[in-house]
Amino acid sequence: DFLSVREPPPGTLADLVRPPDGFKFRLLQSASPAQKREAMRSALRWMERQGIGATLDFREEGIEGVRLLRSAARGISVRPVILGRMPPGEVDRRQLDSLLGAADGIGISSAREEGKARRRSLASACRRAGKLWALHASESVRESPDDYLRPDPRPDRPSDPGHPGRP
Repeated sequence: DFLSVREPPPGTLADLVRPPDGFKFRLLQSASPAQKREAMRSALRWMERQGIGATLDFREEGIEGVRLLRSAARGISVRPVILGRMPPGEVDRRQLDSLLGAADGIGISSAREEGKARRRSLASACRRAGKLWALHASESVRESPDDYLRPDPRPDRPSDPGHPGRP
């Protein structure tokens, strides 16, 4: 958000943030790493002035984005909790392990846009690594949390006896 010097264009949430052609992604593609790093530092310094001690960041651009934010945060008291984003498609195990080694976990853009098998795979990898896993929900349409939680309360445990409706 600190990368843009103007208001985003009018449009739907998808027009603004949906990969790969949403406004946010076009903005990221047009910026140099130095511009992105400075925008991140500006945002973190603003948070620091507001008395914020930590921020949870769904970081785009894979491991490069994670490393860029870690670099931008050096010398600033705000602690970034960074949830890296895997590229779309089949989960590459080495790429996932590298991302989990650099990030505090994985954040996905939306359960509506990610298949159940992919969500399970990413969540299981995070649990095995002791990392966080999160997703965006109900951003454009109000949805019941059951749509996301009941089918997959614990993706690494297919049978969860403590969960209602589970064997």
